[in-house]
Amino acid sequence: MTNLGERTSEALRSVFGAETRIGSITPIDQGRGVFSHVMRAELGGAPSSVAVKLLKSDANGAAAITSGAVDREILAYQQVLPTTPGVSAPELFGVSIDDRDLPALVLQDLSSFRHADQVEGLRNADLRAVAVELIALHTAWAGRPELADLTVRRSAPAHLPADGIDRGAALLDTRWSDISGERRSALQALAAHRHDAVEIFVSEGEPTLCHGDPRGDNVAFDHDGRAVLFDWQQMAIQFGEADVSWLLATSVDRDTRRSAEGDILASYAMARHQDAATTWRRYVVGMTLPGLAVLLLAQRAVDDERGERFIRSSIERIADAVIDLRVTDTVSRR
Repeated sequence: MTNLGERTSEALRSVFGAETRIGSITPIDQGRGVFSHVMRAELGGAPSSVAVKLLKSDANGAAAITSGAVDREILAYQQVLPTTPGVSAPELFGVSIDDRDLPALVLQDLSSFRHADQVEGLRNADLRAVAVELIALHTAWAGRPELADLTVRRSAPAHLPADGIDRGAALLDTRWSDISGERRSALQALAAHRHDAVEIFVSEGEPTLCHGDPRGDNVAFDHDGRAVLFDWQQMAIQFGEADVSWLLATSVDRDTRRSAEGDILASYAMARHQDAATTWRRYVVGMTLPGLAVLLLAQRAVDDERGERFIRSSIERIADAVIDLRVTDTVSRR
């Protein structure tokens, strides 16, 4: 904590000035961050408190830099979100770089907002509130010429490592062998068709700017119930329904997804001026991203109960979506 406190203080003084009065500093991420720690700091001025996102000083932090995740998030807060009307996200007060070249983002404090728990799953109303923000993001960026100049990933599945997918598929039969055989087989079948899946995903038309990781742990809800999206490290350019697929695959159980997806996709199609069949097809194709990415998650080492539950629920929910929507059948028909 001392080191994190010192790094937090350094970042605050870099952004607000050397004379900044700093009060208590406490962790607020509850250990959920993979790449970063998030600290809340009380200040003797305006704003009265902020959140400071500190890159971890380990292999995960290094991966955030080499993968471009840090650059994407800074780009999002500095350039993308200020020019995106109708999307609710935290305000960025500044970025600090320490003497080890580790960045820290000083952001609006959302600790007074209601936060979701992805493991427990989003409530139906919250799920729809997130979908409203995604529609606003996708609509604002569809067809904008600035898309060509954004230094973010194009079609996220194309960047997933094939060897990592294979390792994760194998681990389903060892580390995760108590998950039902139907679920394990569905994800392994998708992995076996990953080349077709990626090709179909990449070729899907009408790209726009996507959050890339819209899920329960990356959203808060203000006092009016509006969703506020944070953690923009996985921002990508691809068809917008991929964001909807990720949200519904990761953050609700099978029954909630089944009851909500029809209405959400109908609203999406109407807002984007698309026919319902096109929207549904893209939603199904979009499921290939969580279906393959969860095999990378299956390899993550965890030493706490929530981390174990997080991975398990992700595998089960995503597998259920892949089964229900017959995703492998769609991507294997060529």
